[in-house]
Amino acid sequence: MPPMRRLKYLTIVLLLKLLALLPLAAAQRLGAAFGWLAWRLDTKARKVTDINLDICLPELSDEERRQLFRDSLRHTGMTALEIPLMWEWPVEKCLGLVRAVEGEKLLDEALASDKGLILLAPHLGNWELAGLY
Repeated sequence: MPPMRRLKYLTIVLLLKLLALLPLAAAQRLGAAFGWLAWRLDTKARKVTDINLDICLPELSDEERRQLFRDSLRHTGMTALEIPLMWEWPVEKCLGLVRAVEGEKLLDEALASDKGLILLAPHLGNWELAGLY
């Protein structure tokens, strides 16, 4: 691996490991701050979110759109900062975060049928945790 590429790789790994040292609440607060910055600055995430809201929810009032816009970027930032925790924490610690599961009975029944299961889920929230579960 070329030296510059290796340096980038090691920097990313170190950053992920450092972020994984944070408690969940701290990671979420930091992620929310990054999301707020993405909303305030002229970022690609801001532009994409704005376009998607225009296309998907044109009926929203300006205030509703603004609130959803801010919330979306805030939650995206929170999820992004939760990822290092899910990648680095022991599985048991991650699963200890699960408080409720909707439709768990359906999953259990499908798995018990011994036919296999394909789970389709929206790319919302921390899907890494869903995969561990």
